[in-house]
Amino acid sequence: MIEHLARAAMELHHQRTGRKIQSDQSPATPCSKSIAWTQEEKTLCQKLCQEGVSENIIARKLQSRTEAQVRAFLRNAKERQEGQKAVEQDFVDNNLEDTPRKKGRGRKPATQAMNTVPNAKVNSKFLLSGKAL
Repeated sequence: MIEHLARAAMELHHQRTGRKIQSDQSPATPCSKSIAWTQEEKTLCQKLCQEGVSENIIARKLQSRTEAQVRAFLRNAKERQEGQKAVEQDFVDNNLEDTPRKKGRGRKPATQAMNTVPNAKVNSKFLLSGKAL
């Protein structure tokens, strides 16, 4: 009921201002029906980017992608490559196969170690007042 009233109020507002409802408008640029990039689109986009072609021209040559989609694809591809390089470099630097594994449960964090001290009497009001420091 409330959604119906809100939609009716929005339609009245748009009639008075001369605007159209965004959901009724068709997209300004043609978009592909599939979300996933085809292999041909990927290779063409990366090849043109390496040649120094702008995202706008790449989008025009693809015709099925907008400039924003091309820009996002190139940004994600660049981040993927940088991440892969970082993982490979980290593997080479650390050489994970030769490092001995630590055994046991390890040390307790400082806060838990303080709470397990036997016969420890802590006055929280005194600590919070700042006089202890």
